[in-house]
Amino acid sequence: MGINVEAVHALLNTQVRKGRSPVEAAGEGRWLADVQQEQGLLSKQTREEEIGVINDWLAAQADVAPEELGLYTYVAELYARFLKERVQFGPNDVPIAMLEGAWRDWRRTTRG
Repeated sequence: MGINVEAVHALLNTQVRKGRSPVEAAGEGRWLADVQQEQGLLSKQTREEEIGVINDWLAAQADVAPEELGLYTYVAELYARFLKERVQFGPNDVPIAMLEGAWRDWRRTTRG
């Protein structure tokens, strides 16, 4: 596997420390992997490997077997799609600020 598992885990743990739930962190990881694949930075195979690492991390965080991740990964995928609609990587865009704003919107729409 060519994925740096520790780096992926560090990214996910950083997002949790910022206040994300493990499912939200996993959604952001999925979204980032999708963006990187679309930009040609990751192959489809590498993206799939990265999603596998994210899923393993999420299973450990949720304390469930990987076979029981269905609902968790479904919500993570929903959040990743939500981010894709709201965060852009153009010359005048500020993706980190957009990500923070999108996360707040997600929280308002899913918990409000």
